[in-house]
Amino acid sequence: GLNLKNGVYAGLKGPSLETRAEAKRLQLAGADAVGMSTVTETIMARYLGLEVLGISHIRNLANQAKFKYNHSEGKKKETKIGKILSNLMVKVIEWT
Repeated sequence: GLNLKNGVYAGLKGPSLETRAEAKRLQLAGADAVGMSTVTETIMARYLGLEVLGISHIRNLANQAKFKYNHSEGKKKETKIGKILSNLMVKVIEWT
């Protein structure tokens, strides 16, 4: 029941949410998603010789004018998606 996609993930310094203008700039540069720590953590893990699988729940749809994001709504969505992602991780671990 999940909509899984491959894409280009851009990393920004945080902790902050990108503005609509920043999201548009990143989209024009080829990014499909943006986050704060995943990119730097992945660079370090690869430097240490570790293999990495990144799974992200995209919750800030800043490039959609009809969607007004706020932190409270994001937390509600995170709580709901937590169980679904936990089940997905179990399946990924069983597969590997």
